[in-house]
Amino acid sequence: MSKQKNHTSNADIHYEQTEISISESQISDLGTYTELSSFTAHTSNTDIHFEQDQISISESQISDFGSYLPLTGGTLTGDVNGTNLTLSGDLNVAGTMHIINTETINTENDFINLRVGSDSPIMSGDISGLNIKNADGTTNVVLGSGEDAVMRVGWSGDTLQALATREDVPSDGYFARWNDAETRFDTYDLMGDLTGHTSNDDIHYEQSEIDYNELQNKPTIPTAVSELDNDEGFITAEDTPPATALVKVVSDDTYTLIDDDNRKVLEFSNANSTTITLPEGLMEGWNANIVNTGGQIISLDEGTANVTLRSMGDYNKIQNQYGGVYLYKDDIDTFTAIGDLS
Repeated sequence: MSKQKNHTSNADIHYEQTEISISESQISDLGTYTELSSFTAHTSNTDIHFEQDQISISESQISDFGSYLPLTGGTLTGDVNGTNLTLSGDLNVAGTMHIINTETINTENDFINLRVGSDSPIMSGDISGLNIKNADGTTNVVLGSGEDAVMRVGWSGDTLQALATREDVPSDGYFARWNDAETRFDTYDLMGDLTGHTSNDDIHYEQSEIDYNELQNKPTIPTAVSELDNDEGFITAEDTPPATALVKVVSDDTYTLIDDDNRKVLEFSNANSTTITLPEGLMEGWNANIVNTGGQIISLDEGTANVTLRSMGDYNKIQNQYGGVYLYKDDIDTFTAIGDLS
């Protein structure tokens, strides 16, 4: 190699042993220099001195440089460590793991692309999207979509909830109704949309401007008592005895009331005193009128300790002829007598 002094061109000085290339412009930045020895027959520790800056690079030091990255077109094959990296062009990373620890990511593009280069669909039950770490301090939140193009969100490890969409221009004040064909919510004017409903549709109208005849699945409203089911055991016309049976004449000295006496007039005509026993277990709502037609004393007797008779002054006798009382029973074997008692 020749000595290089006061160069004005951009000629490069090549050191073939270590494959180092230093351009003249770079040397100019170091100031004027002098090559102390020829670099064609190298010996160990050959020195190259640059006079202005007193820079000295020995041959052994050049050998220590090893592999280097050219100014353009270089390829890194190992790890790179450093503090700051500023690029004026594109950064293309082809590895299988891209780990970036940062607080802010700014992009001028309209999309962040996931699964670039993948030719296979997302597996059934899997999600591709964003994973928000420790949303509540311990559990991650997942937001993403599977093969069905339905966005889902929820706690990591739990069943993710589908996010519902709606039509582009919903109508104000209308009701939302699911459109299965478009997999979204559409708005409907329920007052004006009474067509196409199936038997499983539940439509609730709060306003009164409704034509009942246009509704489907209307209930059948009975128009006669005979169309009703008497499932509670209410008394019907068939249960009402004929008018001739409403009065029952009793001539015995003792008589125990029965269910068949319900809603009747009981005339006691015995010429002797009569005792009427109030039993347990008469039907609920039992009632009757008792009349003394015989003129003898009629006594109302509590048949057992479980039966109670209530009356004004605790009286229990009908002493006057044609005197009478109205007697009724509640559901706990308690009878109440109202009338001519002494």
